[in-house]
Amino acid sequence: MSFSRGSVLELSTKSTNYGDHYTTDEGVLYTVDVIAKLLNLTPRRVQQLADEGVIPRPVRGQYHLVRAIQGYVIYLQGKVQARGSEHKQRLDAAKAEERELLLAIRRGSYILIEKVNSMFFAQARVARNALMSLADKLAPLLAIESDTARCHQIIADAVRELCEDISRGIAKLKHDSS
Repeated sequence: MSFSRGSVLELSTKSTNYGDHYTTDEGVLYTVDVIAKLLNLTPRRVQQLADEGVIPRPVRGQYHLVRAIQGYVIYLQGKVQARGSEHKQRLDAAKAEERELLLAIRRGSYILIEKVNSMFFAQARVARNALMSLADKLAPLLAIESDTARCHQIIADAVRELCEDISRGIAKLKHDSS
């Protein structure tokens, strides 16, 4: 409910002025300061609300108490409903996003961080163990070789084999995770 700019409460000829309010046949009219205190607003904000049509425009600088309070309450209820609606929209969007993510995970488009960390740790352990054993494996072969080209070939073959072992381990982890 909003009040149009043209809806002006006419003062009755039977009005009594008490300084901060008028008493009329229509009810009691109060100054902007009184209305502002009752609504916990500044006088300027009360005037803005009247300009916006939220509360009735003043008559001779006086505001109808009941209509001003009703207009302001209706205005606040609208704001609360709008916030509730906005919150519901954000909640619905978040739920939809969560469902889409879960579906993508089920389809295999994404994997959980814990799973990635576990796979990475397992593969790093395999690589570390292979590298640590490389010296023990190559030392006897290299000790009997005097040809540097042959030594190079032995090391290159061992590193290539190590890389292939790591690749197979990754492929196995990928297969096991799906």
